[in-house]
Amino acid sequence: MRESNHANQIRLKNGDLLNGKLIDVTESKIVWRSDTFGLLSIPIDDVVKTLDGRSFQKLASAVDTDSFEKSLASYEGNVSISGSASSGNQERKNWDFDVTLERTKDQLRQIGTFEYESHSLDGRQAENSFNVIYMADWFIEEHWFWRNEVSVSADENRSLDQVFSVGSALGRQFWDDGSGALSTELGVLWVAENQTNDIKNEQMTLNWSLDYSKMFWNEITFYHQHDLWISMQDINDNQAEIDIGIKIPLIRDLFTEIKFEWIFDNKPVLGSDKLDSKYSIGINYVW
Repeated sequence: MRESNHANQIRLKNGDLLNGKLIDVTESKIVWRSDTFGLLSIPIDDVVKTLDGRSFQKLASAVDTDSFEKSLASYEGNVSISGSASSGNQERKNWDFDVTLERTKDQLRQIGTFEYESHSLDGRQAENSFNVIYMADWFIEEHWFWRNEVSVSADENRSLDQVFSVGSALGRQFWDDGSGALSTELGVLWVAENQTNDIKNEQMTLNWSLDYSKMFWNEITFYHQHDLWISMQDINDNQAEIDIGIKIPLIRDLFTEIKFEWIFDNKPVLGSDKLDSKYSIGINYVW
């Protein structure tokens, strides 16, 4: 939370503290753009005060009347490209391409992700993988949200022709500001796999995920993300995906990204290893 910036905080009579910005004020209500909920219309009798003690009339004198329309929805995005090639004793080519788009309006946050990887070794046919995810977060309160998601993916390296999943989870956004973010979700996920050996597998899993980022020295960002799935039919059937990385600024909105990735599958497809790991360096653009 940005508790040091009291001019951008209000407290309600029920004890809730809302971070954001005043958009409009009348005798009966205020329009407040919450950093988490988006635009809110709040009866003025429900508001205790702004934390710096100023009246809403004084705050309203600084409000841009055009900002109400401009603030209806906010958008964020991220594009990451990394690749490597080597020759001599070993011929290797690796390419990774990731895109994330995020749209927030009122209590709804929508996130779409596309990931593609291509890896070839010693002239053999490249092994490709992709993952497409759509997530919708409905914020019940300022910090609590209900997440629903659907995804489709494939991974030749892990002998998976197609993986389809649908899930729902309860999440908490502890904070999300210019210096970092922390959120976690716990829920259930139904997964259906078509393996290259013509085996089909369907199961319901418990899912726990965490997303953390922190900026140091107002420049370098460290992040950690992980997902853990545990089968509800067999507790020994579990899988974890972990990403750890740093982003180092080059020029405005352009970063060098250094990332470590691990995938551990306790019961992989026959002929596949339990652990996959990867190290990559790429270019990351954020807006």
